[in-house]
Amino acid sequence: MHTTSTMTVRSSGWQLAAADVAIVDISAMVYDRLAAGKPLLITRPVDERASVDTGGYLSDCEWLTADAAADVAREVERVRDDADAIKKLHMWVQRYFGDTTPGVATAKFHAAIAQLMGAWDEWRIREMGTIKADEDDDDEEDKDDELHG
Repeated sequence: MHTTSTMTVRSSGWQLAAADVAIVDISAMVYDRLAAGKPLLITRPVDERASVDTGGYLSDCEWLTADAAADVAREVERVRDDADAIKKLHMWVQRYFGDTTPGVATAKFHAAIAQLMGAWDEWRIREMGTIKADEDDDDEEDKDDELHG
């Protein structure tokens, strides 16, 4: 057992993504698994005083109740094979994470950086064109003169 949650996530992340169906409690593990785009069951708290988010994904997820846990194999098969459950899952994955195809997020990130750098280059060229050749635009020299003047 690892001592930090970061280490635990790193060492167990592949298991969470590799399983055909994951069974998780109400925690960040729900969204970690959701990002994998694979079926999951979420254990529903027995205590009615438990705080359960009734909005977002948890309003539409596949719950594993204490009663249904007695036949967990049937529940696992149900969420793995149910076309409606899979369709709902994919809708929520798309809503929260967009396209989770490997490499797509990285390509979007690189495209955004390229766009930002292009905008910066355009700004720099435009601004440099406004400085006259005989004009000194170095404000730092003025500050040095004031301090040491």
